[in-house]
Amino acid sequence: MRKRVAKRTASSRTAQLEEKIEDLVSMLRATHDSGSRANHSYAPLSNTPSQPFTSRLDSLAAAATADPTRSQAQGKASLCTTHECITSGLSPSRNTSTLSEADRRPEPTPEEAEAYFAKFRQWLEAMPFMHIPMEMTAAALQREKPFLWTCIMNLTSMSVPQQRILREKIRREVADRLVFEGDRSMDMLQGLVAFLTWATMNAGPGMKPFLILYATLAQSIVFDMGLTRSPAEEQQSTMYFKIWSARPPPPPRVRTMEERRVILGLWLAISISTSFIGKMETLAWTAHMDDSLAVLERENEYSSDAVLVTMVKIQLVGEEVQKLMRRKINESNQNPTYIFKPGLVSRLNEIRSQLPDRLANNRHILLLLHCTESLVHSIGLFTEQGIPESVRINSMYSCTKHAKTFYDIFFAIPASEIAGLPFAALTTAEDKAWDKDILKSTADLLSLLDKTIELFYRVDEVYPIRTDDHDGTLFTKGAKILRNLRNSWEPILAPYLREVALPTPQSQGQVVNTAINDMDEADAHAGLIVDGVADPTAGLDLSDMTWMSDIFGPWDY
Repeated sequence: MRKRVAKRTASSRTAQLEEKIEDLVSMLRATHDSGSRANHSYAPLSNTPSQPFTSRLDSLAAAATADPTRSQAQGKASLCTTHECITSGLSPSRNTSTLSEADRRPEPTPEEAEAYFAKFRQWLEAMPFMHIPMEMTAAALQREKPFLWTCIMNLTSMSVPQQRILREKIRREVADRLVFEGDRSMDMLQGLVAFLTWATMNAGPGMKPFLILYATLAQSIVFDMGLTRSPAEEQQSTMYFKIWSARPPPPPRVRTMEERRVILGLWLAISISTSFIGKMETLAWTAHMDDSLAVLERENEYSSDAVLVTMVKIQLVGEEVQKLMRRKINESNQNPTYIFKPGLVSRLNEIRSQLPDRLANNRHILLLLHCTESLVHSIGLFTEQGIPESVRINSMYSCTKHAKTFYDIFFAIPASEIAGLPFAALTTAEDKAWDKDILKSTADLLSLLDKTIELFYRVDEVYPIRTDDHDGTLFTKGAKILRNLRNSWEPILAPYLREVALPTPQSQGQVVNTAINDMDEADAHAGLIVDGVADPTAGLDLSDMTWMSDIFGPWDY
C-alpha cells in the first residue's frame, strides 16, 4: 500500500499558514510587482531558469493579502510569469457588458443551430457513438430527437448563459421524460451519451453534479431496452412472464447498428469516467456487447465505425488495468499485479499492428492508446509489491515515454479543436529509484504544465465563448487551476531543478552526475527543504482526494 501523509486539521493548517504569511507579507510587498499587464502573453516558466522560483506559500500569501476590489479593478487579462501570476477578469471583448439579449436566449436561432450541429459532426470524430446522415439538418433532428438536439446545442453553444439555460432544461427533461413518464428511447439514450462524453463543457465549481446520475440513468435505459443482451436472451426472459398468455411470443428483435454503436459508446464513456472518478462501477461487459463489437468491425458500415471499435478495444485493456490497480495486494492468495503487464502490452501491440493505414495516425486513437499504455506500465509501481528492480525501472521509463508521447500528440492538435476533445485522465507518480535527470529530459512536468496552461489560454482566444462569469470561461478557469497546481508542485521539484542545469546542445543525451540520489537517501524521511523551510507537502500522497480537491476546487460531476 502507498504511504499516506497524516491529514492535519483545518485549524492547524490555517494557523500554520497564517504564521508563515505574516513573515512573508513584507517581503512579498517589496519584491512583487503589483502592477497589471496589458496583454495575454504567457511566458513559460521553464524557459527562464536564471530567475528565482516562486514558492507555493508566496502565491498563497499574495492571494490572502490581495485586495479583491483592487484586483478586479486592475487589467482585464489573465497571464502567468515566473515572478507573478495575475488573475483578473475576461478581456473586454468577452466581458459581461458585451453580452447581448441574443446571448441569453433559451435556444439558438435556426442559423446558429445549423452551425452548432455542423460543429458537433466534427466532434463526433473523437468518439463516434452514433452516425448522423449527411442530409440530416439541425431542424430535422429537433423534430425527430428533441432531447438529443437539446444536448447538442448545450454542448456546442457559444454563450455561457445559453448553455446554463439549456443545461437546466436537460435536467428537467430527464426528470419528466425519464423518471415520471418512463421514456426509454434512443433519443434519450443518445442525448445522455453525448452529454456524458463531453461532460467537461458543463463541469465546474458551483455546478450541480450530474455525471454519476446521468450515467446511472443511461444504464437504466440500456437495461430496459435490453441492449446488453442478445434479442434471443431478451425473448427468453420475456417468455417467463408470459406463460399465462395464449398468444405466441413475438419473434426476436433484430439488433440495429444504431443500437450497437450507442451501447459501445456508453460503455466507453462510463469506463473512462470511472477510471478517475472512483465513485461508480463500469457498465458490465457482456457477450452480446462483444458480438456488437465484432459486427461493427466486420460490417464496417461507415468509416467512423472502425474508430469506435478500435477505441473500445483499447479501453477494454484500460479497464483491465483499472481492475488490477484497484486490487488489494495484501491478500496472500493473490498474485502480484505486475505479472499481468506483458499480456496487456501484447494486446495493445496487437491492436496497433492491426490498425489500417487510414487510422494509423488518427490522433484520437493515438491519444487513448498512449494514455492506456502509460497506465499499463504503471501497474504495481504505486504499491509495495516485490517487483524486480530491472522490471521496475523499465516500467518507469516506458510509462514516462508514453506519457510524453501523449502530450506531444495533444500539443500538436490545433487550439480550435481542443474544445471538442472528450475526457482525458491525469496520473501522478513518485519513486526514489527514478533518475530525475533522465525523467526531466524525457518529460519535464513543469514544462508540460506551462504548455498546457498556454494552450488553454490560446483555446480561449480561438474559441471565444461569450460569458457573464467574471472568472472567465471553462478554458481560462482550467488554466488557472493548472497554474495553482504548478505552484503547489514547484517547491517539491525546485531542489532538482536547481541542481540540474537545463539541457544544452553539449549536454543533450548526457546524464548529469548530481547529488540528487544522495539527497534522496539522506532526506527520505526528513522532507524536502525549500529556501530553508521544511515543505509540508513533501512526500504528499497525490492519490489523496482531499488534497486534490484543495488544488482543483470543489468540482462535482
